[in-house]
Amino acid sequence: MILFQGIKEVSSAWRDVRRNRNHSVSAGQIAGLNRREERTLRVVREEKILDESSPLLETIRKVRKEIWSYYDVYKGYRQRVTDFVETGIAHTESTRHFLQEEENLLPRVGAITLGVLTGFVLGLRGGRFKRLTYSTLGGLTMASICYPREANEVTQEAIVQAKKYFTIGYNFAYG
Repeated sequence: MILFQGIKEVSSAWRDVRRNRNHSVSAGQIAGLNRREERTLRVVREEKILDESSPLLETIRKVRKEIWSYYDVYKGYRQRVTDFVETGIAHTESTRHFLQEEENLLPRVGAITLGVLTGFVLGLRGGRFKRLTYSTLGGLTMASICYPREANEVTQEAIVQAKKYFTIGYNFAYG
């Protein structure tokens, strides 16, 4: 009984210390206890806190366990998706390198044809201009994947020509 009374005195003394912001004095010193008694009270108080299970602690424990169970499930899904994406990236890179090799002429022609046909299928719901535009863009996209250096040179030349013809058109319009 005296021990629990001492705990109450120490906890009330700590409240006083916190209110006064006086951190140089311990709660045991305020309650008139020596260091050994203060250590004993601290150990008993910590054991009592750890042994008690309040409804709040039980709720927190349950919530924490549920969160961890969902996290473990998420971690498994995340690993599967990451593996799937990394496999897809590796296959795409190997296919791109295969298409960019000089000796693979027929696979390049097939890839460009497939790009043209894909554009044509995507433009079927539109008119002739839409089908032509989509087919051209599909073929040019696959050609730029198969021939990246040549596509870069053609693009730079197209930019120069576009600037030249834009200047001509501007001067023609505004004289």
